[in-house]
Amino acid sequence: MFEVLNRYMNKIIVNGDSCCHERHFAVDDSYIEKSWAYRIGATENLSLSGASNDRIFHTTINYLNENDVSTLIIGWPNTDRYFMSISSGLFVNICPGRGGDELLFGFNNGDKRYYNHLVDFYYKNCHNSYTNLLKFCNFYLHLQDFCELKKIKFLNFMTMWPIPYGQHLREISKNAYMSRENKDIEEQGINFNQKRIENLYSKFNKEHWVDKTVGIVMTDVCKDYPTMSEGDDHPGPEASKFWAEKIKKNL
Repeated sequence: MFEVLNRYMNKIIVNGDSCCHERHFAVDDSYIEKSWAYRIGATENLSLSGASNDRIFHTTINYLNENDVSTLIIGWPNTDRYFMSISSGLFVNICPGRGGDELLFGFNNGDKRYYNHLVDFYYKNCHNSYTNLLKFCNFYLHLQDFCELKKIKFLNFMTMWPIPYGQHLREISKNAYMSRENKDIEEQGINFNQKRIENLYSKFNKEHWVDKTVGIVMTDVCKDYPTMSEGDDHPGPEASKFWAEKIKKNL
């Protein structure tokens, strides 16, 4: 009885991209036991390689609507990716140069279900770095407020890319929709949109971030450990073990 209660009280849910999924550790299901999510005793790992912030938010909300959770851990990727449904009833993860559905088809160039047409359409017609960043801020803040309301331990980090600040944020803010009648009006629009994001950042509670550091990046913290291979920036097995211990200390 005590063990059952203990498992309920420590229901840990993880969500994120490949740095949380870690499917790259093995070609079979043995990758699961090698992942940091498994090492910390996660009840469920909702992560998926190539996942976008949209996908992470969508699947997290779906899970929280149907399950009681004690701890939620999220590794956020950058804002270049997207997530959409298709007519078959599947969802597709859209990344620069590739797309894959929830069954993991399509991440192989030789697969007949490779979603080139959707990738090309999205980045040609739909992608906007500012609106994606704005969505990320709102996704995060909604979950922050939800978890505080529900008394859920909420722990966050960025996987491989930092949160944009300063000049980087300003460049992204230039992509927002605004009046461009003249340079002065455009400049006011850029400043307004940058301050809008900065105001949202100011609401990020450091208590919900690994090491109480808003925007902490997993790959930066694990930089002293080998990556998967040359040219592959994903943290290798040693880094994953180190990250598991880091997460445990923050729980």
